[in-house]
Amino acid sequence: MQPWSQPLLWTKVSVCVPQTLTGPTVNAGTNTPNNAIGATGSMTASTFAENTLTANHNVNYTTGATVAANSKMRGSAWIARGTGTNNRYVRFMVINSLSTYGFFTELDLQAGTAGAPVALGTGSLPSGSGATITPVGTGFNVSVTGVLSTTQTGPPFVWMSSETVPGTFFYVGTGTQCFAYESVGLCIFS
Repeated sequence: MQPWSQPLLWTKVSVCVPQTLTGPTVNAGTNTPNNAIGATGSMTASTFAENTLTANHNVNYTTGATVAANSKMRGSAWIARGTGTNNRYVRFMVINSLSTYGFFTELDLQAGTAGAPVALGTGSLPSGSGATITPVGTGFNVSVTGVLSTTQTGPPFVWMSSETVPGTFFYVGTGTQCFAYESVGLCIFS
């Protein structure tokens, strides 16, 4: 049989469509733009410094738009250790504004590892979900993929919370720099 007489086989290819994010919104800390060396070696990364309150110390970005239930998405960023006390662990999440559903991974910026993703509330981890961490410059390109919610449609947030140890993101801050970051992104699979 000649190649041109073969039947065509079509495969649906999933495309992750980039979303426009607004932010940052900063909780229990300070965000300083262009304050650290970023992925390309230029002074382009923002830094996040926690305050001295007992709180969830974080910075986040959002689309501000609702999404369909069961929307698979990927949050991504470049992130590096800060110069302060709580600079090793970061919970990297794609969640709703109240942190009641979504998914996350625990990053260890010293070891260069990303934990297996975890679903939160009605968030889920279908086939193709996962977390990645790749060394780039003085930090890492990171991503986490999952479904924001199987039932809810709230706007997704890409959220980075500093931690004292994995799983402990509510703590007394030391007032020092936790991490540097840039290129925060979110895409939704079509």
